[in-house]
Amino acid sequence: MLPARTSCYSGLTLQYRGFLMSSEANQPGKNYVCVDKDPEEMNESHENTNGALLYLVEAREGSLQKYPYKPGWELS
Repeated sequence: MLPARTSCYSGLTLQYRGFLMSSEANQPGKNYVCVDKDPEEMNESHENTNGALLYLVEAREGSLQKYPYKPGWELS
């Protein structure tokens, strides 16, 4: 996985396109997951089962090397 890249280096093949997402920082069991660029709801349910809400992960100034990360941009 190459976070923040939307294209592959020469010799590699793109197999997935989406976004890096996570729950809020104060929720227990914080994990990062890759979510497809066209997500669909599970089982067509709108029921609240008190699961974690997912939020896009953004780059922050000083937390990552400068290129290809841009502060405030979502990580693909």
